[in-house]
Amino acid sequence: MMDKETIETLITDILGCEGMLLVIDSGGAVSEMHAPPMVTTEFAGRWANIEAGEWHIHLDMDSIAGAQFVENSNHAHESSKAKLY
Repeated sequence: MMDKETIETLITDILGCEGMLLVIDSGGAVSEMHAPPMVTTEFAGRWANIEAGEWHIHLDMDSIAGAQFVENSNHAHESSKAKLY
């Protein structure tokens, strides 16, 4: 398990990176989203609440086992993604 302070820092930093794709894999469902310029993040106990325009996430930080960072290059299109699992 990752500690909450590290997870909070990762989430805040990831959402602040232009062009970053955030992937959350709960094992039963996968969520992929690019963060728009205006994102509100609140941390309360074990929960991270992320709100961005038309979508929001309630993330149980106690269930996060790790993070993975991937850079993709596909025919002159480069992208980066961060995955919390």
